[in-house]
Amino acid sequence: MSLFQFPRFPKRYILFLFPALLTASACKSTTAEPTTPTEADGGSATVLTGSTLIGEYSAATLAGRVQGVPLAGALVRYPIRAYRLTYRTRTPEGAETTASGAVLVPVATGPLPVLSYQHGTLEPSSETQAPSYYAAGSDVWSVVSVLASTGFVVSAPDYIGYGASKALPHPYEHAA
Repeated sequence: MSLFQFPRFPKRYILFLFPALLTASACKSTTAEPTTPTEADGGSATVLTGSTLIGEYSAATLAGRVQGVPLAGALVRYPIRAYRLTYRTRTPEGAETTASGAVLVPVATGPLPVLSYQHGTLEPSSETQAPSYYAAGSDVWSVVSVLASTGFVVSAPDYIGYGASKALPHPYEHAA
């Protein structure tokens, strides 16, 4: 038998195999459905604690924010709404705290995909560049807003140590 010849199966095997393959993909998973954490199991029953509309921005305004980036303004499709969110979470040590972030939502109809934006390291002097401040000149204010305007709901956490939790140290920062 050469490498390119396949063994011939009797038709009865194929007639049995074909229906088996069709029904195998329709089997129901026995994996338990995810559940919402409760106070009893150490979780917090309410995770989101607040949302504030920062503003609504037109497509023209968003395109103007990226004039220095060739062709970036041409990507803008929808106006967006920017929200500051606060939520309960735990520190690496397990203590409950309030954290914050931003969510950018295109003003569009129909279902939208979600994208998570993770910002780079911020120096303590750059606290206002955290996403929830939505500060002029920040990545979230400029390029990430344009990304949202292409049709993605963008979530951008501040991380512990920034925004609502700025009184806490950022977990990987080291001081001399």
